Order: sequence, then structure tokens, then C-alpha cells
Amino acid sequence: METQSVRGLLRHHLTEAIKGIVVVALVAAAILGLGNPPLFLILAAYVVALILLDRYLALPESRLPPLLGFRLATVSWPLAFVVLGLAGWANGSYHGDAVALVALLLAGMVALVNKLSMTILWTAAGTAGIAFGAGLGGPLGEDTTLAVAGVLAGAVFGNRLQHVIEEFLGTRRRLLHDVTRVATSTDPFATAAALLEPLTRHTPLKTASITWFTADGRAVLLGMIGKNLPSFFRPGAVLPEARNEYMRTNAANGPWITGWTVTDDDGGYSRGVAAMGVDAVVFMPLSFEGRIIGILGAAVANPAGGTATVAEHIPVLAEMADVVATTLGPAIGVMEEKSSAAHVIDEILEQRRYWPVFQPIRDLGSNRVVGFEALTRFDAPQTSQRLFDHASLVGRGKDLEIATLTAAVKAAAELPASAWVSVNSSAAMLGETDTIDTILQPLNRPTVIELSEHEMITDYAPIAKAMLSLGPDRSLAVDDAGSGFASLRHILEVRPAYVKMDIGLVQGAATDLSRRALVAGFVHFARDADFTLIAEGIESKEDLATLKKLGVAMGQGFLLGRPERAALLRDEAARVPARPRRSAQRVHTA
Repeated sequence: METQSVRGLLRHHLTEAIKGIVVVALVAAAILGLGNPPLFLILAAYVVALILLDRYLALPESRLPPLLGFRLATVSWPLAFVVLGLAGWANGSYHGDAVALVALLLAGMVALVNKLSMTILWTAAGTAGIAFGAGLGGPLGEDTTLAVAGVLAGAVFGNRLQHVIEEFLGTRRRLLHDVTRVATSTDPFATAAALLEPLTRHTPLKTASITWFTADGRAVLLGMIGKNLPSFFRPGAVLPEARNEYMRTNAANGPWITGWTVTDDDGGYSRGVAAMGVDAVVFMPLSFEGRIIGILGAAVANPAGGTATVAEHIPVLAEMADVVATTLGPAIGVMEEKSSAAHVIDEILEQRRYWPVFQPIRDLGSNRVVGFEALTRFDAPQTSQRLFDHASLVGRGKDLEIATLTAAVKAAAELPASAWVSVNSSAAMLGETDTIDTILQPLNRPTVIELSEHEMITDYAPIAKAMLSLGPDRSLAVDDAGSGFASLRHILEVRPAYVKMDIGLVQGAATDLSRRALVAGFVHFARDADFTLIAEGIESKEDLATLKKLGVAMGQGFLLGRPERAALLRDEAARVPARPRRSAQRVHTA
């Protein structure tokens, strides 16, 4: 904030209050007879007139600049000081204390909002006015000297206060300027370090930290600055449980200041901080999207003045805490999701909390079971798709896919030999031909590999190469046709043997003309592009009849058979073999 703006801010918020105090002092002096009551009252009326003028000038309908009132007062006060100096006389004695008090307040007000050069000129004129007025009433003495001293003291005090305020606001401006320009990063540790660094340049708070309250109840240091930091003060360090509980409990009640005390129940944490010379600490809770995500802490060392020095920086630290929370919040949200997801996925993999089930796929003309789609169920509240998404988020997608695919292949040995098996695979897994070939090796039956349409694929060549390498008993299917990113491009590029229509097209086909038209279009497309169409999600007899009438070859859904464990399905499939069609395995690069 520029100096001129600071003076304008002070003038706007302080001068009327000071004028009000002056009026009270003048009226009180008149009532108590500390000088000449009529003159004191005249001066009080004059100050009230200045207040009213300022208020009028502040009105929207006023055509005069608001600053006019203050300039008029500044110019006229040295003349008014002549009256003020004279007003101190009563009954042959001079009441310099009353005059000095009023002069001090007015001189302080003028010095607070003017440049130093203007303050010096005004102070000279003011002291001359006081002295001249006092001299008009009688000889100058110690009491009249006190009145003159009031002008000088007020000017010095006002100028000094202006400097302090400008320095404080300037520090605040520079600090917030630097902090608000810290780029948001996906790495909260790097962001925390960048947010803390400006504190060392713009404040005496040379020790500061940002602590993250994790969703699983820990307190983790994201960043810390300071000299002679203990070895355990490093990004990623988990705070002792006693300290964690203390900070979380107090953070719920807002900011707080505390002297630093050493305890024996925190594994040496408090002793390590004390060894740095920390005397007092202020803590600012970090709130983001309605919850407390952590704490901003700032400390001073013993020689720096303790809690009083820390308290001076509470306003700017409160503003900084808002910036820190807003900057770190998104990255912490991602970290929490990753942390939680990693924990869940690790438990699922370590404890094998998953198992395969198989859903029948039927020929709609004969109602025979021609194949089974392998699906995965988890001992977890999240849906299967959500768990696979979480696994990908934390870099465990491949591990979870291999584990569930291996389990499905092993369980498929119990299925009727007359049916083929369909397994789901990501494009990335399919691209690792050796890995998927090893996993599918125990499947001594025709196998269909389903490629989800929801996955973004930029290069189809590895898919075609993989299918050629896997051999003639492995065919390709595109899943969820009619939705997702790839739309029809998967079908056009990889030329699958099977295409599975998305449930959104299938359900309601009996009653929705638009759906029937789209299904009919897919049937025609399947005939021309030489693939077999499978309808997913068949749950009503009406939809089944419509799909048959439209010429859809195969289907699956709760109406045709629910997903079950392999042992329960052993005798349900038709005994007539139904080998899957071989994919053309062509890739168009156009």
C-alpha cells in the first residue's frame, strides 16, 4: 500500500474520532473552569462545525471534494490556536495543562496524516499561534510553555505513529504480495515451503511451520523454516500424538497464542523447539471448504519480546492463513484422497478382499449360454469401478488389475467347458502382451478380452499387435459402446469381434423410439462391419423381445442371469460349444 493511501486511510478513520475527543476535552475544560469557558466553548463549536462539514462533503450529492474539509481545518488550526492559547487564562492564572491536552491531540492528528515537511511547517505555525494567544492574555511562564510543548509533543507523536503504521501496513502489503503469488502446486510440501519463505524476509518471525491435519487423524509437517531446526523437523514428519491432540483441540476454537513449555510426553518434540530459543508461538487454523485442514504456526525467540511481539503480527498472520488455506487446500484434498485410496487398495491386495463372479452371456435366438463375463467383487463399501479408479490414482492400478484378472482366470476353470470366458482389460495391460499372456495361459478355452470404451486411447497399434501375439483363441470386444470418450472410434480402429452396447441404449428400448432407432443402427453397423453385437443390462421381458425383434445377436443382464461364483454356474450353460469369432485385428491409421 502506498504512503499516500495509508494517510488517506488514517484520515478517513481517525480524524473524526480525534475531533470528537477534542470537543469533549474543550467542553470539560469549560465546565471545570480550567481557563476561559466562553473561548473553550467557541472552539468546541468550531470543531463540531468541522465535523459536520466533513460529513456533508462525504455525501454523494456534495459537489465539493471530501478532502476540502480536512485542508480547511489544517490551514485554520494555527489561527484557532491563537484563541486556544488565550483561552488558558482565567482569573490571572494560566491553565496550561488543559490547553496542552487539546493542542497535543490536534497536532498529533495533523502530523499523523501529513508529510513530514508539512508537519514541520504546521507545527511552527501552531506553536507560534499558541504562544501568541497566551501572550495576549498575560506574561509567558512555565504554564504557557507547557501549552507550547503540547503542540511539539503531539507533532512528534503523530509523525512517529504514522511511521509505525506505514511500516506495519507496508510489511503486510509486501508479505501478502509475495504469498498470494505462490503458484498452486500438486505438491503441497513444495507449496508450503514457498508460502513460508516470505515470513523470513518481511517479519521478525524467523520460525514458522505449516502442519497438515490428515484425514486419518495424524498431524504431518508440510513445511518449516527457522535456524537450528531439530532433525525431526522435516517435511513429512508426523508430530507426536500428544502434540497432535493439543493442536487439533485448540484449532477448533480459533487462533491462539501460547508461551512455549517443555513436556515429557511428546518424544522430545517440545524440547527440540525450546532448544531453538522459541519463547512464544501463535497458531492460526487453516480452514478450507468448511473444515480445518491444518495449522499455520509462527514463533519468536526469547530476546524478541515473547507473546507481545507475536501478538503484533496476528492481523497479518490471519490474512496469510486465509491465503495459505486457499493455496494448499486443493493439493491437500488430492493428497488425502490418495492417502485414503492407497490405504484401501493396499488392504484389499494384502488381504485378498476380492473375488470373481461370472455373468452369463446368452444367444438371444436360442437362449443358450454361450459365454461368461468375469467381474470382480470387493469386500469394501466402494463400487468396483471406484476402487479401480482409486488404484489408478495412487499408481496401483496395474497391481489391482493383475490380481483380479489372475483370480478370475483361476476361478474360470470351474465353468462349463462349452462356454467362452470374457475378461476385462485396460489398454495399458493389453499393451503388456507378455504379462497378459502369462495370466491367461491357464485358460484352455476361447477367451474374449473386453476393452472399455471409457478409456482414452491415442495409439491403437499396440492393441492390434497384442491381439495378434495372443493367438487365435483370444478375441477382442469393445465394451460400453454408445458412451464414453471413444464413441465409435474404438470399433473403427481395432475391428473387434464383439461390441457390447451400453446399458443406456438397451434399457427402455421397448418404449423409446429413439433408443430403438439407435439399436437398429448398431445392428446394421454390426452386419456391415462384421462384428457380433451384445446388449448389456437386459432386465425386462419387453426390452428383451424388442432386442430380439431388432436382430441383436447376444445379450446379458439380470433377466438372463445374475453374476454368480463359478461353482454355481457349472451346470447352467448350454452344452453346445459356441466358439467366439476371431477379430480381424486390423488397425486403421487414418
